[in-house]
Amino acid sequence: MATETKPTLIRSVARASRILLHLARQGDPATAKETAAALDMHIATTYHLLNTLVAEGLVTKDAGRRYGLGPRVGELSDAFDRQLAPPEILLVGLRRLAQDCGETSYLSAWRQGEISVLASIEGSHAVRVGVLHRGMRGDAHARASGKLLLAHATAEARDAYFAKHPIRSVTPHTIVDLDDLNAEFQRIRDRGYSTDDGEFAEGVACASAPVMSNGQVTAAFTVSAPTGRFAETQDDLIEKLVQAAKAASTQ
Repeated sequence: MATETKPTLIRSVARASRILLHLARQGDPATAKETAAALDMHIATTYHLLNTLVAEGLVTKDAGRRYGLGPRVGELSDAFDRQLAPPEILLVGLRRLAQDCGETSYLSAWRQGEISVLASIEGSHAVRVGVLHRGMRGDAHARASGKLLLAHATAEARDAYFAKHPIRSVTPHTIVDLDDLNAEFQRIRDRGYSTDDGEFAEGVACASAPVMSNGQVTAAFTVSAPTGRFAETQDDLIEKLVQAAKAASTQ
């Protein structure tokens, strides 16, 4: 039996990637020392990587020797937008859903073998949740949208997904037994929507409904709320969610 060869990983590339992601999350420019401390990296290594990224236009350095994202990051962002861009008609429906239910709403779909979040619209409630972001992928078995899209995928597509993404416990509430997951997928197909009660993030509950095209599930609308508020308004939220998904399907 042939053994799978592990890919070669370049440590410097991994570290440079961590720096870029850190600067993106940081928001404000940071010094090399601050960046090294945040990422638990050697200061000299961090300094050299930052200056290499500056030379490539991915990072900028100001007069105070503070580093931030550079102009060429925009090229990556634009390319990523084109890759994930959903039809405008679905974005219209997603905005209407977020407005009607007051909760943060998401649009997800299969992209290149991954279940990705394509768009998100914040809700109007003062207390809202935003645990997912555009481009988010992985752990589909723990997310309402992921479970819904997996439930309606072919057995071959599910097997391929789980071969690449082993089922793991994201929170104590995550379903990690494959038989239990298959039973959950059947329940989702029977009732026409999926839920996630703290399976992906503690204290957060979600529901997801399918957007159809020519009899096939092509995307998912999702609403997300704190578990307490979700429990109080669950029936109304799910009704609005299902109706929004159906309206998008007809268009």
